[in-house]
Amino acid sequence: MRLIDQGQVQAGRTRLRALAEKQLTAEVAWSLARSYDPNLIATIASPDAPAEVAEAERWYRQWHALAIKEGLVPGTSSVDRILQSLR
Repeated sequence: MRLIDQGQVQAGRTRLRALAEKQLTAEVAWSLARSYDPNLIATIASPDAPAEVAEAERWYRQWHALAIKEGLVPGTSSVDRILQSLR
C-alpha cells in the first residue's frame, strides 16, 4: 500500500496480485480492493493508474468472503455499504 499511497498504483497492484497468487488472505484482498477504489484513488496525488469500480467491487466481495471465513467480521455482515460508496 505504500507504493499506492505514493502514486505508484500499478506497481502496488502488481505486488498485491503476486501476494494473492501465493496466498489470498482478507488483508491482501482488502488492499487490492482499495487499490481500485475511486474513493482512495481520488486522494492520491498523480496516481499512475485509474480507479476501476468493477475490480474494486470484485475484490471487496472476495475480502468479505475471506473476512467471514477468517472470523474478522460476522457472517451476518454485509458488504453492500462499501459497494454503494463506489458509485
